[in-house]
Amino acid sequence: MAEIGSMMTITCRAEGGIASGGLTIAQTSGSNNTTCSITGSATVDCGSGIFLIGTLNNDIMQAVLTFSTECEDEGSFECFSVGSSTAKAVTNLEVTSKGNLYTSV
Repeated sequence: MAEIGSMMTITCRAEGGIASGGLTIAQTSGSNNTTCSITGSATVDCGSGIFLIGTLNNDIMQAVLTFSTECEDEGSFECFSVGSSTAKAVTNLEVTSKGNLYTSV
């Protein structure tokens, strides 16, 4: 759960052969539908104040998506290898407002 206006990070990690191709983190539900990919150690500006920071160390790739939380960010985020979407992880983000004036399930 995240509060509107707070900084949020979503971390994805891959090991072995799938790590070398890079990672994609995509919002697959909700109204924002952000998709951002990274290969190697770099920082990618995904637009709208969203950044993806990648680190590749030997056969371990880590991607960290950072953004300031808005209502539109609520939903499911998937992480998958750039080369193949068959191996993936999913996390759900619930957003609330300051003072709990707005809560969604």
